[in-house]
Amino acid sequence: MRVAAALRAGDETLAREGAEAIAALEADRDSYRAAKALFEPEIQRLRDYVAQAQERLLAVERGRRLARAAESIRVMRRGGVEEEGPHRATLSEAEATLSRLRDRQVEIRAADEALDELEAASRPETIAQKLASKGFGPRGRATADDVLSRLRARAEGVAATSAAPQA
Repeated sequence: MRVAAALRAGDETLAREGAEAIAALEADRDSYRAAKALFEPEIQRLRDYVAQAQERLLAVERGRRLARAAESIRVMRRGGVEEEGPHRATLSEAEATLSRLRDRQVEIRAADEALDELEAASRPETIAQKLASKGFGPRGRATADDVLSRLRARAEGVAATSAAPQA
């Protein structure tokens, strides 16, 4: 509306700035829609994986509590005192495993980022954009000139409709 008002007022510079902003917003919108469509299956797969992992963790925790209770009963029947050594060793092993998992996640994240950069450079869309910018084929996204033309046509259509005699 504001860009159309600037066009009607004859302020081409301000209208162009607005049209450039609109073109950028339209490109962002299209990009977000494409990204959402692209990543939706992966997001669902990860959600399913997290739900399964939570179920497994709950089962492990239940098993751990059951094993601990059984061990306590066994120790009480023998009349002994539960030793702390094996639990500390198990905790140390768990901490070491967690550290290895975190290191592995960092490596995987770095590899994924590098792969994304390589893929971005060689995507058909990127190459198509390069070709379109040189005039080979249609452009993939609207430019400020496209937005201005569309707004001018709309403004002329509104002006023609309002200037027509009413019956």
